[in-house]
Amino acid sequence: MKVVGVDTETEGLGGRPWSVQWSLGPGHGRMALVEDLDKSGLKELLESPGTLTVVHNALFDVGVLESLGIHPSTVADTMVMAYLLGEPSLSLKVLAYRYAGMEMRRYKDVVREKEEEMARQYFDLILSRDWPDPEPVVVDRPDGTQHVKFGRNIKKRVEAYLKRYEKGAAAQGLVEYWHGLGEDRRMVEEVLGPLRPAYLSSIGIEDAVQYACMDADATRRIYFPLWRKITHWGLEEVFWRDMGIVPMVVDMMKAGMKVSEGELEKLREEYEGKLRALEDEIEKEAGRRVNPNSSGQVKTALVEAGASVRNTSAEELDKWRGVKLVRLVQDYRGYSKLLSTYIKVLSKVADAGGRVHTKLSITRTATGRLASSDPNLQNQPVRTEDGRRVRKAFVSEEECSLVSIDYSQIELRVAAHVSQDPVMLSVYRSGGDIHRETACAMFGLEPSQVDDKEHRRPAKTVNFGIIYGITAMGLRDGFFHEGLVFGMEECERFIRAWEEKYSGYFEWAEETRAFARRRGYVRDMFGRVRWVPEVYSSLDYIREKGLREAINTPIQSGAQGIIKEAMRRLVPVYRDWQAAGYVVRPLLQVHDELLWEVEDGVLDLVVPELVTVMKEVVELDVPVEVDVEVGKNWKEMKEWREA
Repeated sequence: MKVVGVDTETEGLGGRPWSVQWSLGPGHGRMALVEDLDKSGLKELLESPGTLTVVHNALFDVGVLESLGIHPSTVADTMVMAYLLGEPSLSLKVLAYRYAGMEMRRYKDVVREKEEEMARQYFDLILSRDWPDPEPVVVDRPDGTQHVKFGRNIKKRVEAYLKRYEKGAAAQGLVEYWHGLGEDRRMVEEVLGPLRPAYLSSIGIEDAVQYACMDADATRRIYFPLWRKITHWGLEEVFWRDMGIVPMVVDMMKAGMKVSEGELEKLREEYEGKLRALEDEIEKEAGRRVNPNSSGQVKTALVEAGASVRNTSAEELDKWRGVKLVRLVQDYRGYSKLLSTYIKVLSKVADAGGRVHTKLSITRTATGRLASSDPNLQNQPVRTEDGRRVRKAFVSEEECSLVSIDYSQIELRVAAHVSQDPVMLSVYRSGGDIHRETACAMFGLEPSQVDDKEHRRPAKTVNFGIIYGITAMGLRDGFFHEGLVFGMEECERFIRAWEEKYSGYFEWAEETRAFARRRGYVRDMFGRVRWVPEVYSSLDYIREKGLREAINTPIQSGAQGIIKEAMRRLVPVYRDWQAAGYVVRPLLQVHDELLWEVEDGVLDLVVPELVTVMKEVVELDVPVEVDVEVGKNWKEMKEWREA
């Protein structure tokens, strides 16, 4: 098989593709600008069944190649290889030096001179205009008093900085200085637009070719030693499973999730109103005006109100929820976070079609979970009703519905499978309720006596907490965050009851801890390795943390292996529907759930097909079940039953 190292260059992340470069041997590389790709023969080369396309960060490069009409037959990602091998750095530059002895320039060093030149031109534009003085700002002091702060005119600030810069006395370059101004630069950018960054397309073509082709060369060179280590550790199947989900993850990022601007605006107005009301309540309770965003003022007011807080962290405030002022501050922070982290952000980042595109990563978490960022769509709030209302803003397109297919208790089912605990196996094989079974052991009840809220709900917390190695203190805190109150003695009793009920699981856990101590790593049911060097630490808390990770990794990672295998097998399924002209697109993976957008007219045909694939991807010693919900928005989803 011909191994080709490939790299792509764009004008910024998600920007216009500019070039593709490839290497067929060490020290050799070719570049084709996008407008010349058709004449390069690259498409035929990469789409040939006899070619292995090696990239470093497939989620980016494959997306770029596909946007250019190039669909490589087989792709290997050196970043995923390094990730599976537990490399401390996934940077191509670092790996190239370590495995190929290549010293490479950083991108920002290559374009720095051009960026500084562009910044100087931008500053000249600023100096050619007159700018109004900034409005005075009232600033709160920690002691509760206030003073008026008068900002400096932006033109004068730039002039003063340029004088230092030209004398060589400036601590920063022009670009770093400008971005360090934060909000102060907004007035200028509203008139002149933002300071444009420099790309490879901005610099001389010879320098651009040298830099870009070296990336392709380095990617190909490190592939061979990394692959030898992959085979040494028996990670071939794990690697190709991770590579198999790349097409779906790329499609998820491309599709995005539609948001309702009207619903976001409604929430914004309502929650801003609640913030104003809470400010008044806080003032009334404290006896003076308190800025809830000032840690100093909040701490002073809370101490005066009888809450002897050491600081104003969320964990510290939780200890003093009995004090009304503490609850008011927490409520204020809650609404403020919903506005700043979710509602306002979603409005800003939605594209012209009202869809929000997240960045997904398959190399960020130790257990193999996907990670989402910019914005993090996996972390939409669910704990409170006000938080869950944000999900109502995520909607389907007209004549489509959102479909959630969620593996039911998959981590507990994996725990039963890997531990072979006879009670767990029996409960799942008989179609029983594991949370009800645990509640009976915790509270000494018969199944008919178990109340969902009073008994089953805390039992669910115990079940999931213990397979993650939770302590009695951690369990108590977990209950508290869910509005449940149990003391340390009760939590210790619950854990003992669990150990007695599922003794087979604890035997497996002890064997796993012993294996981790001997080998310094553990494997999940698919063979994925997680290194846990913490087990050799001389510090008890670090060693115990490593041992907890050693126990929960085979469970968490095993569950993720199942959903990844489902994602891999579902790619041809939904793409066949798309080829037939229907809307069937994956949107997001959240924990054990796959979220889809499906055309209403084919729901009854598509959903059963997706469900069948997800249920049949793996054979466990217990049944694998999924829960399906359908709705027009992400909050108001209803259980779907096959017609």
